This record gives sequence, C-alpha cells and structure tokens, in this order.
Amino acid sequence: MKKYALLAALLLCTPVLVGAQMNAAPARPLLTVSAYTGVRAPFGGGMVSVFVPSGGFLVRQERTGSPLLGLDARLRLRGPFGLVGGGVYSQTGQVQYFLSDSTFHQAPDWAAQSTDPMWFAKLGGSVRFEQPRSITDTRRAPATDLVVAAAVVREFNRVHPALNLGFQGSLPMGRGVEFLLGLDDYLVFWSEDRLTPYIGSIVQGFQEESVEGVVLHYSTSNILQLRAGVSVRAW
Repeated sequence: MKKYALLAALLLCTPVLVGAQMNAAPARPLLTVSAYTGVRAPFGGGMVSVFVPSGGFLVRQERTGSPLLGLDARLRLRGPFGLVGGGVYSQTGQVQYFLSDSTFHQAPDWAAQSTDPMWFAKLGGSVRFEQPRSITDTRRAPATDLVVAAAVVREFNRVHPALNLGFQGSLPMGRGVEFLLGLDDYLVFWSEDRLTPYIGSIVQGFQEESVEGVVLHYSTSNILQLRAGVSVRAW
C-alpha cells in the first residue's frame, strides 16, 4: 500500500518538476537593438545619354564605395518570425563617368567627389533559424536571420523606393549580447525625374556647352552592404 502511495505522489509531482525545468530555460528576447559599421560596395549606375547643342553622347556611370553606420531593431512576434526596422548612413562618394569609347580604360574620364549623405531605411519581416533549446543546456547557440523589407534610399535630397534582402549571422558573446555579421542587398528603383537633374548638373561641370537634357538607360541598381556589429537585448 505504501508503494502505491509513493508512486502516486511521484506522479503528482512530475508536472511540477518538468515545469520548473522548462522555466529554467531563458526566454527569447522580445526586442533586440543592433548597432554596426561596415562598407557600402561600389555599384554601377548604367548608361546615360547626354544632350548638348552640338549633339549627344553616351557615358557610363559608376559609384565608388563608402563606409557606413547603421542601427536596427527587431521585435519578435511569434516563434521565429519578427518585425525589423532600421536605418543606415553612408556618403555618395565619388561619381565616375566613362565615355562610351573608353569602356576598357581603368581611369574614369570624369570624376566628381561628393560628401552628401546617402540614407537607407527599411521596415519588414525577418525569420530566425537557430537550434532548438534544451531544458538542460541553456547556452545560446549561433543563429541566422533572413530579412525581406520594403525600403527607401535618399540621395541628392531625393527619395527612391527600394527592396531590401538581408542575411545575418549571430554569435553569442555574453548574457544578452551577440556579435553579428551581415550582408544586405538594396534593390533601388530609381526615379528618372528625380535623378536626372542632379546627373545633368554633375556632367555640366565637365562641359563647355550647356547640357540640354539627360536620359537614363537604367532603372534599377543593386547596392550591397557588408556590416559587422553587436546586438543587445533591450527587452
């Protein structure tokens, strides 16, 4: 009889013991904030037609890279899914132009240096992939985040819509702190009406004749950003 009573007592205590073990596992952070630095890779704008009184000609536009600073915030919604928003500051850098008959030259025919800010902003969703947590081993494991977000890029005081695709790896460093390394691709949809006046003003600096018109032969660009930083649990 005593054996049956002891067995019944153990069965009653089992849910409490299991619950205590599950509660011992640290909860996933609800809100994390990431600060990072890195580089914006060089990218090609495309071909541009320039019209002057004596005729027209083609030039190829290229952009040099630039350092960047950024800040992101991730709000966990349900399971591995989250909401991500952030912003990046960079500079326009050097705008290079190659005449159509000098495609294979290493040095640009014209180059204009700009320290104007180039801003990136995004808001979208993320999915985190990490190993399942054990109730006996509460150590944080490396994780991978994939991001798809609507974005905007502001250059020459004009805003252009964009799509952001991001990949980020995180490595735990301490309690609530992670080291991160990421790659972002901003697919920018350039607005010709907003961009051509500034391209025309740059080209005008290298022309004796007045620039009467500029036509873009491209509508999108892929701007890559490589970044590294830290992520801190805020909530």
